[in-house]
Amino acid sequence: MQEFFYVRKNARYEQIKFSELLFVKAMRGYMQVVTESQVYFVLNTIEEVQKYLPKDLFCRTHRSYIVATRMIRSFDLFKLYLEVPEGKEYVAGLARAKELPIGKSFRKNLRDHITILPNRMNKYTKKILSEAEFLAEYSIDEV
Repeated sequence: MQEFFYVRKNARYEQIKFSELLFVKAMRGYMQVVTESQVYFVLNTIEEVQKYLPKDLFCRTHRSYIVATRMIRSFDLFKLYLEVPEGKEYVAGLARAKELPIGKSFRKNLRDHITILPNRMNKYTKKILSEAEFLAEYSIDEV
């Protein structure tokens, strides 16, 4: 399988590597394809764009967003927080979106798409952890 696709920009076709793609945003009849260095506008539906993206690298998180899973730093029930690569020169307003919404109907899709380590936290384990943090701080200060 190819590791890239082409998008028409002006009178030429430009290559976009999947590794450079941050997210795709649907906006009233066209798509905004956001990469690390540029934004491309594609006149198509988000469903059609999703067909061309590898399912193991990209996840639909909202009716208007498809996100590169490698860029997800953290998430909760309502928002997704992206990790914007450091040391990159960005055009003003390009990849400033550091948090994106998660649609209610897409939460399960996101959880199924990524690996989550089970964590059996309850009141008892929270108490143990808080005591352990206190003891760790206390013993470090003494030495």
